[in-house]
Amino acid sequence: MVTEDLIARRGAVVHGAASADLPSTVVTDQLVTGEPAELLPDHSRRVGMLPAVQTLLDVLAERIRAADDWRVSRLT
Repeated sequence: MVTEDLIARRGAVVHGAASADLPSTVVTDQLVTGEPAELLPDHSRRVGMLPAVQTLLDVLAERIRAADDWRVSRLT
């Protein structure tokens, strides 16, 4: 999705159709309620996936969750 409309981007993220780096002012309500779709939802182990790739996904998912927790705690 290519658009400069931040509200349209937010809508795509909330509905799980895209991921985006959005300013917190655009997604404040969604961050508080936990509404945005996860970046790496339930990335279960896949057959044939290299262990290094799985480890990278695990680390990224953990750091994204920690960053989200930190951002939400600052808003409340």
